[in-house]
Amino acid sequence: MKIVRRKSHNEAERKKRGLFVYSVSLVLGLSSLVYLVYALSSLILPIITGVFLAYVFRPLMNAKGISKIPKPLRAIGVLASLVAFIAFLSTTVAKQIPGDEDTLVLQVRAQYKLNAKYEQIMGLGEDEKKGNFLYQLLGKELNPMMKSINGSLHLEPEEEKRIEYMSSKFNYVDPIPDKYYQYFLANKSRKEAAKKAEIEKEAEKTSLAATNPELETPQEKSESESSLLATIAQTFSHWLVAPLLFIFLLFDQGQILKWFIGLVPNRYFELTLTVVNQVDLAIGKYLRGTLLQCSLVGLSLSIGLFLVGVNLNMAILIGTLAGLANAIPFLGPFLGLIAGLGYALVAEDISPILPFLDPEHIFLAVLVVVGIAQLLDNAVFQPVVLGNAVNLHPIVVVVGVLGASIIFGFAGMLLAIPAIVVAKVVIGTTLRELKAYQII
Repeated sequence: MKIVRRKSHNEAERKKRGLFVYSVSLVLGLSSLVYLVYALSSLILPIITGVFLAYVFRPLMNAKGISKIPKPLRAIGVLASLVAFIAFLSTTVAKQIPGDEDTLVLQVRAQYKLNAKYEQIMGLGEDEKKGNFLYQLLGKELNPMMKSINGSLHLEPEEEKRIEYMSSKFNYVDPIPDKYYQYFLANKSRKEAAKKAEIEKEAEKTSLAATNPELETPQEKSESESSLLATIAQTFSHWLVAPLLFIFLLFDQGQILKWFIGLVPNRYFELTLTVVNQVDLAIGKYLRGTLLQCSLVGLSLSIGLFLVGVNLNMAILIGTLAGLANAIPFLGPFLGLIAGLGYALVAEDISPILPFLDPEHIFLAVLVVVGIAQLLDNAVFQPVVLGNAVNLHPIVVVVGVLGASIIFGFAGMLLAIPAIVVAKVVIGTTLRELKAYQII
């Protein structure tokens, strides 16, 4: 009898020690994981990219039609196709990026049109210097912002000389249009007027400070800039992780899963395997669904912008960038709106495809296009494409994205929703299976 009690006592003590070891290991493991994620936050985005591409292309690797092809050849083919697609996309985008001279002209046009539109909206014409009701209401808040924008758009003296050179027909066979040169002169006049007003204001401050020394303010210290070459080299070294992960995960035959399962006690083997399978299905469905959803949003924006008068190439570029950014909630429509309004601001001679649209109302048309694309995304693309893969309350999405962006920056914004989806699947599946196996 004493022997049986001693064995049961030893068994209870062993379970307590095991529970203590597992608890301490779990706490230490989670703490180490959080620290590593925080310390290596610059690697999060490359890792996500590599895993994302592997999940997207894994069904293609296992397709029945090419199952007879050796797996190394399949992987090389998938990788080559991906590289070719990225090269094509990069070339297409690069063609739309203006050169140095075009950038200067675009900068001149943007500054002139922005100020003209601001004066029109605020009623700041020649006859109405005081502005309308909207200006009286918001002028004090908007004027500093417009001053800052103009400061960033002002040309440097060397750039002004370049515009003068480009406007002369004796220097250029095809000089810039005289209309753009007039934009340049108007911007230059505005810059000189602002500079004169600033000098007068500084002189007034100096005079006031001479009589009131306590009003003098210390000069701001200049910040040193990091080396661009070092930054590029560091970024390139970080992004080497993405293709390595992509290739490794394509060749993986379940070794990672076997190693992970081997760490789990036999009692929880089936439970762990079920959770892992559910997480794998959820991540795969989410990533592939997100890719298709982003493509549909980008296509919708491209078609809509083209119909309201945006140049076809520019419409495709804006739609592509907004579609890719749509992987982060709310960012895609915002970028599409900003880029579309920016194009509408500087575009000349807009001709909408839809005959009932007025070119003067291109801003309103862009707003409608972005709104329709967002409505299609919320009402059609997400429910149909993603289904129940992301069934989260909007408050959870907003708080998750903002919180992750504060902690991890851009990578956190990109990682927030997948992490929430995984946590939801893990917690839900674990509780359900624990009840099914009568563990709890």
